[in-house]
Amino acid sequence: DVAVFDFKSLYPSIIRTFKIDPFSRLKSDIDYLRLPNGVKFSRTQHFLPQIIEMLLEKRAIAKEQGNKSLNLATKILMNSFYGVMGSLRCRFYHSDLPSAITETGHWILKQSIEFFENRNLEVLYGDTDSLFVKIPESNKKVDFANNVASDLNTYLTQMIKDEFQLESFLELEFEKLYS
Repeated sequence: DVAVFDFKSLYPSIIRTFKIDPFSRLKSDIDYLRLPNGVKFSRTQHFLPQIIEMLLEKRAIAKEQGNKSLNLATKILMNSFYGVMGSLRCRFYHSDLPSAITETGHWILKQSIEFFENRNLEVLYGDTDSLFVKIPESNKKVDFANNVASDLNTYLTQMIKDEFQLESFLELEFEKLYS
């Protein structure tokens, strides 16, 4: 049995959690934090995390209302921030921005894999924002998968608080089960 776990809006959540934006990079000498790839950003001088937060709220409302078009448009808009910051044609381009996001994403996935392996669970596959994990035989597989996702979220929240003194907005969700 394989459980599929997916990070909800991973790149926007990384931007929001780790205060990644062009202004916080520019102001990295003010109350800085150093990301796993070594790039510094300001904890207090930023604007993009608040925009992501507002868009996530709008997306949640669209989901509640069953507005699939607005939900998808909001998702695409949030994810476009990563792309535009990595585009040479963008006036806010700097290679530190997309690399900070992707390398922080790699760090999160590695921490997640270690979390599963420390619980004697085998990670079969991982990509940008999801993990496929072999789960033990049980008649409550869905409950097990939901519980382990919740435990990982708690673990990452505490790790980010301890290592970076930041509030985590990362959320791993149990997506589906393959028997």
